[in-house]
Amino acid sequence: MIRRWLAVGIILLFVGTCTIPAMAQDTEKPLPTSRGHWLYVGGSGPGNYTKIQDALDNSSDGDTIIVFPGFYQEHVYVKASVTLKGIDYPIVDGNSTYSVFNLAADGVTIDGFVIQNAGDFFARPDYACADINCTGNNVVVKNNRFLGPAKDGVWVLSDMGWLSNILIFNNTLQDTWYGVFTVVSNHVNISNNVFSHHYTAGVELYYCTDSLVSNNLFSNITDQGLYGIRCEWSGEVEIIGNTFQNCNNGLDIEKSGTMLVRKNNFLRNKVDSSFLAFFFNPLRYQSNYWGRALIHPKVIFGGMTPLVLYPLFFPWILFDWRPAQKPYNISGMR
Repeated sequence: MIRRWLAVGIILLFVGTCTIPAMAQDTEKPLPTSRGHWLYVGGSGPGNYTKIQDALDNSSDGDTIIVFPGFYQEHVYVKASVTLKGIDYPIVDGNSTYSVFNLAADGVTIDGFVIQNAGDFFARPDYACADINCTGNNVVVKNNRFLGPAKDGVWVLSDMGWLSNILIFNNTLQDTWYGVFTVVSNHVNISNNVFSHHYTAGVELYYCTDSLVSNNLFSNITDQGLYGIRCEWSGEVEIIGNTFQNCNNGLDIEKSGTMLVRKNNFLRNKVDSSFLAFFFNPLRYQSNYWGRALIHPKVIFGGMTPLVLYPLFFPWILFDWRPAQKPYNISGMR
């Protein structure tokens, strides 16, 4: 008899531990986690916040803020190391003024939002006007849709020095002057994104080192648009597995150090790639597909300059000695 009641007690304890978390999620209450608390914005749960900023003002490092579907017209200032997670792509709208998200802390994650209508940088150049303005380290921006209009989809720059460990992954960016603009940064990873209809460039790397741009699609960057990717005064950057199609210039590398351009697709661009390189700083093109099967090395036209003579330069050519014979199927790219 004792064993029977003991078995019944164990079963009830197991059922209780499974049921309590499920009930807590259904009522949309803040939940403690190993990293912090959960706070909720929108939805129908009692005590949920109505504005994202209100939840942030009551958050601490390690918290997770869940944002339910809806339209949120506000400017979001993130000053703690938190995760902002959108459910079914809530829309955050900047009302055509200033930046939509301002990430002023390290360790911030922005995941699963539609971000739109930042301010007009050219009307107010003294203010940051990006969908996401990032001034912190160890930041993750993933699974978002940037609809513009804005000067930048993601702007990465700090007045305090170099920024490190920025991951921009699996986003869709369109109708901005720059999709991603990173300045004085290292260990930047821009992967598995879709860039289209940008007025200047999909990605601009300016004074960036030890970074990777991989498995992205750059398409229809024409009309006013200039580049799929532009690298300037950067080095130790790998550009691997991207597709550039219907761009004025797929890839432009200016005044930069060591670069590896490998296994990319260049399709129907006015100019596939151009460069202005320094002597003794290796820029390598390897095994790219250049729009058709080639039985000879691909010639890339550009310029070369000794650093001491810049801005004077000499016409120069580089080679992709073994170009791919067919386009790559870029795995992981949407």
